[in-house]
Amino acid sequence: MIKEAQQAILRTIAYSDVFAYPLTKKELWHFLLDKKTSRKEFEKALKTVSLVITEKDGFYCFLGREDIIAKRKQREKVSYEKIKIAKRTLPFFSWIPTVRLIGISGALAMNNADKNDDIDLFVVVRKNSLWTTRLFILLILQCLGLRRKRKEKNPSDKICLNMLFDERALGLPKEKQDLFGAHEVVQMMPIFERGDAYGRFIRANLWVKKFLPNSLDIKRLSYKDIKRSKNHNFLITQLLNSFEFLAKVLQLWYMRKHRTIEIISDHMLAFHPLDHRQKILKEYNKRLRQYQI
Repeated sequence: MIKEAQQAILRTIAYSDVFAYPLTKKELWHFLLDKKTSRKEFEKALKTVSLVITEKDGFYCFLGREDIIAKRKQREKVSYEKIKIAKRTLPFFSWIPTVRLIGISGALAMNNADKNDDIDLFVVVRKNSLWTTRLFILLILQCLGLRRKRKEKNPSDKICLNMLFDERALGLPKEKQDLFGAHEVVQMMPIFERGDAYGRFIRANLWVKKFLPNSLDIKRLSYKDIKRSKNHNFLITQLLNSFEFLAKVLQLWYMRKHRTIEIISDHMLAFHPLDHRQKILKEYNKRLRQYQI
């Protein structure tokens, strides 16, 4: 069992190394890959892998990769400022009654953003309101000067509406249920919700236990639902629902010449300039071979 725990630790470090992201002991346990391991076995195994990994300033990484510790510390400072920008938009988004959950995804969710990175948002919306909600959020971002535009050369601190889920279908598609997808689920940083939207999202993605058995928990939200009168919500929701079909037609027409790797369905929209999944998994497997894990 100790050998299995050793392998799990090394695989976890290998994946984080792809992102030049050293882990604390708490994070190493939290993101431990593959099989469920007892804390006692984990602690024992961690002491026996010192020929491959090292600990410095509370961070664990491969020997010879200690330089990424300073990088992480610098990225944490950059990420702190970017998260403040994202949270400043919440008072505007909270007035859209079809918004159920807003989270930060990507590198920023791990406090690992570079200065030139944008801010990826993950959004869950009320049923039958994907396109309307997306349109209103984009309009708000445009007015705030924070919308990331297609092929923008300097997207630093701009906000990209990365993924939108309909509350009726919160699970990642089967083809996305891999190690990369599991990390995307558990790393997402929720900052606003209505009801139990984040809890429902987690429960709809229990498949991640296959890859990250220690990682599922209900994170404390930074912001809570801002109460609105029921009449206010009902009237605005009805208005938005009646606009859904038109919003869909208009947006699909606008993006017709720019379609690339987007995912568009009745329950999910995914827009991102680049899909890093295959590249990340390729680099991860490269490290497994390099360190004979």
